[in-house]
Amino acid sequence: MRRISPEFNVRLPGRPLHEPAPFCAPSRNAPTPATSLTSLTLWRRFPSRPRERSHARLTRPSTRGEAGDVVGGLDARRGIVQRLLRMFARQLFSVSSHPERFTPGGDKTAPLVEIIPAQMHPQAPEVYAQPLPVTALAFSPDGSELIAGGLRELTVWNPTDGKLLRRISNVAPRTFEIVFSADGRWMATGGSDHALSIFDLATGERKHRLVAHSDAVTAVAISLDSQQVASVSLDRAAKVFDLKTGKLISTYREHQTPLYGVAFSPDGTQVMTAGYDKSLHQWKVAEAKKQRELALEGNVLRMHVHGDQVYFAGSGKKVVQAAVVDLKPGRTWSPLRDWVYALAIDPPTRRLAVGGYDGTVTVWNLEDGSLVAQFSGAPGHAKKEAAVSVR
Repeated sequence: MRRISPEFNVRLPGRPLHEPAPFCAPSRNAPTPATSLTSLTLWRRFPSRPRERSHARLTRPSTRGEAGDVVGGLDARRGIVQRLLRMFARQLFSVSSHPERFTPGGDKTAPLVEIIPAQMHPQAPEVYAQPLPVTALAFSPDGSELIAGGLRELTVWNPTDGKLLRRISNVAPRTFEIVFSADGRWMATGGSDHALSIFDLATGERKHRLVAHSDAVTAVAISLDSQQVASVSLDRAAKVFDLKTGKLISTYREHQTPLYGVAFSPDGTQVMTAGYDKSLHQWKVAEAKKQRELALEGNVLRMHVHGDQVYFAGSGKKVVQAAVVDLKPGRTWSPLRDWVYALAIDPPTRRLAVGGYDGTVTVWNLEDGSLVAQFSGAPGHAKKEAAVSVR
């Protein structure tokens, strides 16, 4: 096994992990970060593709007890110690930069995750050498912009022509969900840093950073009355919080596989969750008790409720519209190039946007199903055209 960069240390269902090199074309003008350790907590080992045996060993072949194994073990331990020292030095720098958070006059009752300053992330690549899976999409409150999750950044696009408007840096290595409240006051995001972040759009301030999951937060939803926010994770748990105070309301743990989709019912009293088990659970927020379970055709990787309709997308390479009451399928958008990992709807402009594993962003008109725009979500890549039917 080989170590994978933390930026790509996220399990996309049914897909191999990739080295960061194909996606990160180094820019001559982009500054090089002091260290490349984005998040040691995400540093794991995963197999990707088969490798030659000669590349699997870090030391020369030797029998048990020979010097090669001893030296190799010492080198490995020395590397681990060096990484831990660099991480500790970075934390000391953070403490010196924010002494007010660690002085006796600070809030002694605050959780540790709120006291430790948020870690700065390296700059995103100026040009993506290859398309990156689009794992998050959201229309701005006025519908004039489409926000997509990139590599350590958020990219903002014009949804009508696919033009890149601006880029927002210093975010989680991968952002998996971006949602805005119906009243236009709040924005919530979830990503590979295990955190659910809630922002006040009036001030631009992050009000809460909730680290309640033990793995990546893959989907987020805000209730229609803008009072509650729900999140699901690779840890198989679904949680509901008070949007304004950040207080945990309930936790649902009836799923047996990682979760990728969450949505509130129109009245906000129930939550629908789905993931890699080809089933949908509908449960009450107050009791965290399952009300019903429905079998689905494929793995649901995104789910969005609009009015009395719910939209599903995932491994079926299509978007399915169904009624919330009985989940009877209605209109579908297919076939798409690849699995769908992002889904967004803008009610005022009646537009539907999806993002796939192949890096393509597609925008349709919900009224007549006509194609509005289609482009690559990776800065520096050309527009791609594909025929998609709506029936």
